[in-house]
Amino acid sequence: MISIQYYGTQMSNSSTHEPRKKVVLFWSGGKDSALSLYELKNDPTREVIGLITTFDKSNNRVRFQGADEHLISLQAKLLNLPLQRVYLGHDCSNEEYVQKISELLKLYKKAKVEEVVFGDINQVEIRSFRENLLNEIGLKAYFPLWGKSTQELAKKFLETHHKAVVVAFMSSMLPQKSEGNEFKWASQNYSQEFIDLLPEGVDTCGENGEFHTFVYYGPYFKTRVSFSSGIIREDGPYQVLHLQSQ
Repeated sequence: MISIQYYGTQMSNSSTHEPRKKVVLFWSGGKDSALSLYELKNDPTREVIGLITTFDKSNNRVRFQGADEHLISLQAKLLNLPLQRVYLGHDCSNEEYVQKISELLKLYKKAKVEEVVFGDINQVEIRSFRENLLNEIGLKAYFPLWGKSTQELAKKFLETHHKAVVVAFMSSMLPQKSEGNEFKWASQNYSQEFIDLLPEGVDTCGENGEFHTFVYYGPYFKTRVSFSSGIIREDGPYQVLHLQSQ
C-alpha cells in the first residue's frame, strides 16, 4: 500500500489570488532535475509538494545514475521536500513501469496534484510516453526545460551555483582521451572545463544519454550533500560510479 507525504501549505499567486497548482517532480538526483526544481521554485503559479524517484530494487540505486537511496534521501531532506520512492526490477518492462507509476500518481491526483513535472529537454519519444501515461490518469505533464538550448541550460545551471559530479558515461560516446591517460569522465565535476573537454557530437547536457550527474549542492539545498566516490561498475552501455554517503 503506497501512501504519500505532503509538507507544504497551499499558497496563492499574490497578483491574482488564485491557488498555486500542486505539482510533483520526477527526481533522478541529476542536473536536469535540479534545474527543473529551480524553475519551479521561481514560478509563482506552481507549488512543488514532493519528489518521485525510481530505484532499481536489486541494489536500491537510481538506474545508470550511481546514487543510492540514502543519497537521494539526503538531497530531499536538504531541499525540505518529501520523497516518494518507487522500486522497479533491474530490467523493468514498460508494463511494470506503467503499473507502478500509475498506482502512485492516482494517489497524488486524489491529493489534488494537477501536474507531474519532468526534466526532459528535447526527446520527443520520451515526452510522448510520459504524456500518454498521464492522460490515462487524468493528470497533465509539465516540462519546464523543454525546447531550450542545452548550451544555455548548462550555463544557467553553473551560473545559479549548482554543483554536480559526473557519475555515469557511455563508453561508446566518451572513450578515454588517449592511450594511457588517467583522465576519467566519471568523478569529474560538471563544470565549464568538463564541458570544454566533451568530444564533438556529445550534447552539453548529455540529453542523448551520453552521461549522467549527481547534484550535491544548489540554491535550495540547506548544505552540501556529503558523499565519497566508490567503485566504477559496468551497467549496460554505461560505466557507473557508485557514490557512497559519508
